[in-house]
Amino acid sequence: SLVDSLGRVGIKAGDSIVNSTLSINAAGDATYDVYVKSNKMSGMYINNTNSLYNDTSYGLRVFNTANHRKVTDAYGIHSQIKNPTTITTGYMYGVFGQATTGMQNYGVFGYTPISNNTDAAGAAICGSTSMTRPIIDGVYAGYFVGDVHINGSLYRTGGCYSPTPA
Repeated sequence: SLVDSLGRVGIKAGDSIVNSTLSINAAGDATYDVYVKSNKMSGMYINNTNSLYNDTSYGLRVFNTANHRKVTDAYGIHSQIKNPTTITTGYMYGVFGQATTGMQNYGVFGYTPISNNTDAAGAAICGSTSMTRPIIDGVYAGYFVGDVHINGSLYRTGGCYSPTPA
């Protein structure tokens, strides 16, 4: 471990100059406060064994407050998975969620607190088959650009869904 004169900490960073506030297994990058490099099967493991009674428990909670007018994109968590070579077997998940032991379980849950009375627009979950960002003209629970396949039933409680005959 190494602590430099600026208070930056390097763990297993070798003799490199530490660039991040905390760097693990690498010198880091000055644009990140925490930089972790791993060649293990899983880069980070967080085990939250909250034995106290609380309404909400978080294994990982991320807050990103973009306090600069020039910020065009802000991510709470940006996940990217890629392999340097094309694989022909297996699966790759950018985000995987699993919930199994509650009364109501959501593998992935999205929420956007935008009121329909504002000029803002958005969707709790947005999916697209291209990197072109959709221009959303309202507030939706889900907004998709591209074909949507449903293997099962699609239910509605209101609105204007009318299936087109095949």
